[in-house]
Amino acid sequence: MKARHLDYPCIWTFSLLARLSQYAQTIEEGERKAKFAEFADLLEAHENDFIDADIVGTGAHCGMMITNDHGLIARLNRLHDANLIWIQAFTVSDALRAYNPPNGRVRNR
Repeated sequence: MKARHLDYPCIWTFSLLARLSQYAQTIEEGERKAKFAEFADLLEAHENDFIDADIVGTGAHCGMMITNDHGLIARLNRLHDANLIWIQAFTVSDALRAYNPPNGRVRNR
């Protein structure tokens, strides 16, 4: 599965986020800063990490998540940019700015 992880976006995304969460909770602060400073946005532990992994994993196939959790947005978009997951995250404001109604009209911005 690891070689074809994008063929299984839901289980892969859940597994990756859950494992990152486990690691973020166990790594010591000094080691995090010394060895993984460039991955601070991925290894910042939060009490909702496993719930986030479950929610994001469920919707991973659709490719888009709308949330106002800026830490989760940063984490998902970083993993998406690295081509590790399909799903990208946006704020509610971002989604509203980009939305055009299905009737062909364009919203006034």
